[in-house]
Amino acid sequence: MNETVTRTASWLCGPFSSLSILLCVAAASLSATNTATAADALSGKASDGLVFAAAAEGGLDLWRARIADGALQRLSQSTDLDERWPKWSDAAGRIAFLERNLDGMIRSNVMLLDPVSGERKNVREKADLVQRLHVWSPDGKFVAHTFRMPPREVKEVTDAGVAIVDIATSKREIASESEEIGYRMLSLAWSKDGTSIVSHGRSPKDSTDDKLWLLKSGNKPRPLGPVPNGIYGQPTFRPDGKAILFEYQQVRKQPRSLMQLELTPGSRTRRIASTPRSDDHSATVSPTRNEMVIVSDRIGTANLLLVDLETGRPRILTTDTELSAAHPVWSPDGERIAYVVIPNKLYEKSEKKFEEYLVRVIDRKGKQLFETTGTMPSFMPPWKGTQPVASYVENSATK
Repeated sequence: MNETVTRTASWLCGPFSSLSILLCVAAASLSATNTATAADALSGKASDGLVFAAAAEGGLDLWRARIADGALQRLSQSTDLDERWPKWSDAAGRIAFLERNLDGMIRSNVMLLDPVSGERKNVREKADLVQRLHVWSPDGKFVAHTFRMPPREVKEVTDAGVAIVDIATSKREIASESEEIGYRMLSLAWSKDGTSIVSHGRSPKDSTDDKLWLLKSGNKPRPLGPVPNGIYGQPTFRPDGKAILFEYQQVRKQPRSLMQLELTPGSRTRRIASTPRSDDHSATVSPTRNEMVIVSDRIGTANLLLVDLETGRPRILTTDTELSAAHPVWSPDGERIAYVVIPNKLYEKSEKKFEEYLVRVIDRKGKQLFETTGTMPSFMPPWKGTQPVASYVENSATK
């Protein structure tokens, strides 16, 4: 066996968890020629590696993968914490992720992790009790997130909203307060130029009365519309920043439709790339082309479609019948798509047995390039060499 594969497989079979056993078998199966070639070709681009979450004792831990040769690197291990939704910023050189307690207390923190040094810290020095739904600014200087419980140095009555944090200084700006607008934000997406954040908010009094909001530094939240009454999800900007894409349901349990709202006065929403009977959602816009990938059940089960944003014409990327696709994300070069694969029996019941989830990577023509056990993928650069770097970070909770 090639030396690179031997070392990788030996490390993966260390005393971590049952997941390691499954992963080491996959690593050991690589051919010596392919592994040597792949190792030489590692470029360090953020399209060549992944960070993802994988099932661990009681929760999720963070892992890293090299797409070229399938090598895996464990970034954390804890029996007391659940770590999920890792999101890499190439500009910042860090991973932002959500850390949750597993002791029954309602706590969650947005953390920053340097994958080289292993340093980890909260996105700000004085953490809120509940921080969620984190997104990076395009320049990697800021992290926006939702929060609950009062940031007391700002305003005593504020118990929920959206904060924008400068990661260099830990200073933050409150971009929206739930008490002021009457809505709690449920998702965030930053515009490509970094000037705006779009969110969808839900009234605590009516779960079918959602609104779209535009958040800008130094400005009050601005509701967008006119939009139809109903339930929204996952708004994002079109590449040119002139329109918002979002998913819509008039009532719960109806199929979702993808909608587009132009950011010009008097514009109305229109359906894009959806059919009346199909459940279409999770639109993710390519960073390099005028196209998006969506999840749709129009061929019977949830699969990925590539959609031209100008014509709305779809092209089928995946055709699984026993597995359902979820959470697609683009590589920074727009050539690859990572997504989660869930057994239909779990997908239909919204059952989160993460040990049965898979992370796959395909190219934009649908060719599969990589697969491993895990969930919640984000692209990031691979590490170089045959040995993992900062492969294990002990959380303070485990000491």
